[in-house]
Amino acid sequence: MRAQDCARGFGGSSSSASGQSSLPGGRTQGITGDALLNAISGGLFDGLSHADAYRRIIDSYRLRVEDEYVFEQSNKGIYAGEDPNPEFRDFLNKAEAKKLLPAWWSRAKRAECESLSTDSRGDSYLGHAVEKHDIQEKYADSLMPLKIRVLAEKIYGRRIGV
Repeated sequence: MRAQDCARGFGGSSSSASGQSSLPGGRTQGITGDALLNAISGGLFDGLSHADAYRRIIDSYRLRVEDEYVFEQSNKGIYAGEDPNPEFRDFLNKAEAKKLLPAWWSRAKRAECESLSTDSRGDSYLGHAVEKHDIQEKYADSLMPLKIRVLAEKIYGRRIGV
């Protein structure tokens, strides 16, 4: 049985390669992969203090490095015994170029974010590894790993393993 046939059997609809779902009667339901990513990470910084937004940005990078290590066997940054700061600065450069940071972001705010990431006494230190369960516990949000992973995907322009 083809995947489309299976999809019809379980919900009365099938998906096309474009991300459009065919519903009974020829109607379509249009949610693309990009729309889903935007829905998941949209508003990621809404209502947050600057320090809390910095933490999410830093943790997005830290979890991405962890994911690349686990799923792609990529040894970089702390996993290669290297200073993670140059790569984090590159992460911020990409995020700025794609306008994925809060509207209030500036050079001064970037400096504050970078400073927070280098504080070895804090919970956002780039020199400490982070895992999914750490993020869930830190933010008391089981979906936060997904939200910040989507941010990193948007920044890097690719998913893990692709």
